[in-house]
Amino acid sequence: MLMIISQPHEQLLISAQQQFDDGDYRECIVLEHIAIEMVADQVLVHWINTVNPPGLRLWLLRQIENNHNLGTTKASKLYEALSGDMVSQMDFWPAFLQGNQLRNTVMHEGIEVSKGQAEHVLANTKQMINHLLAHLPS
Repeated sequence: MLMIISQPHEQLLISAQQQFDDGDYRECIVLEHIAIEMVADQVLVHWINTVNPPGLRLWLLRQIENNHNLGTTKASKLYEALSGDMVSQMDFWPAFLQGNQLRNTVMHEGIEVSKGQAEHVLANTKQMINHLLAHLPS
């Protein structure tokens, strides 16, 4: 079956689901959060590009440079200020932060992840990405 992938994060989500199905829960969580970061990057850059004067855009981009992880206060506060979307007040936000911390622990300490933990991250990732994309003007 031929699948057409319209957004780069979608391929990561497909790969994450495959890792989950194969029982590779650590890899699943890492791929899920990379997908969120890709969407966050797209959304943050969109909102930064709406800022005037244009000289301020470069300064804002430097503030988040290579870190578009909305799990950091700097990135999430910038997103909220620019978009008006108070994502940190959403019901799914604590689960996102928990999954983000789990991903960091997997990456830096190599801990094992249970199937239940991976299921929780999978569900939350979809909520987070759908929310961010819904707040991205077309």
